[in-house]
Amino acid sequence: EALQRIISTLANKNDEIQNFIDTLNQTLKGVQSQLSQCNNALENSEELLEFATRSLDIKEPEEFSKVPKN
Repeated sequence: EALQRIISTLANKNDEIQNFIDTLNQTLKGVQSQLSQCNNALENSEELLEFATRSLDIKEPEEFSKVPKN
């Protein structure tokens, strides 16, 4: 009787641990996906910043006033 309860408790705890591991794996996949999206956004931002820097690389100060304004 006592041994059966111990076995049952261990089986239940094993299920709980497995569910917890599954939850952690899903969370990890979500975090990895978010990290990938953040990396892509950062790369795009860097490209835009480089483009903006090149666009504003004006040699003569008076040329700045000639830049079209929206």
